[in-house]
Amino acid sequence: MICLRLPEGTSAALLTQLGEVSMQTLPLWWGTAGYALDYVSGRSDVAAQQMAALARRYWCAQLLDLTSLQWDALQGLPGVNWLTWLSASFVEHRGLTLDDLVQALGAASGERVFHRRSANGLSVAAGAEPVKGDINQSEPLAPYARIAHIMKGLVLETMTPLAGPLARPKVLKAWLNRFEAPQVWLQADISHE
Repeated sequence: MICLRLPEGTSAALLTQLGEVSMQTLPLWWGTAGYALDYVSGRSDVAAQQMAALARRYWCAQLLDLTSLQWDALQGLPGVNWLTWLSASFVEHRGLTLDDLVQALGAASGERVFHRRSANGLSVAAGAEPVKGDINQSEPLAPYARIAHIMKGLVLETMTPLAGPLARPKVLKAWLNRFEAPQVWLQADISHE
């Protein structure tokens, strides 16, 4: 597993280049790029509560617990992000084919959903640049939601429980399905128990 943390404001072109180089040179299973919330297990209850509140506000930022992800990543995506890279072997492991995805993504091309197939897999982009999905600022969620719908079979149905409110299976499931069932995520109880 390789995790690169880049400063906010890193150009979309650089993120795209990093992905293309990764797809060409690494034995890639899957990868993502865009905004992420770095979730660290063992943080205080207050920190876990704050992370849940950030996740409620920033819908397009992935929640990543790198300790858990090293195991969960073998099973599926923790969600989509601005850029998602997929190998044929990963897609087939989840019971789909790249051809199926290319066809579905092609049908969504008018919705700011972009894709490129290469010899090493498939690159997918939700819009021209990453967004946090800040619901307080009405940032555009539609491309992320469309890709999440298309890639539903690739995303984890559950993952290693996080801390605080996201340790509750019902809340974690609501987060994972936020694009498919937005009202369930908005109404999920993220209060401290």
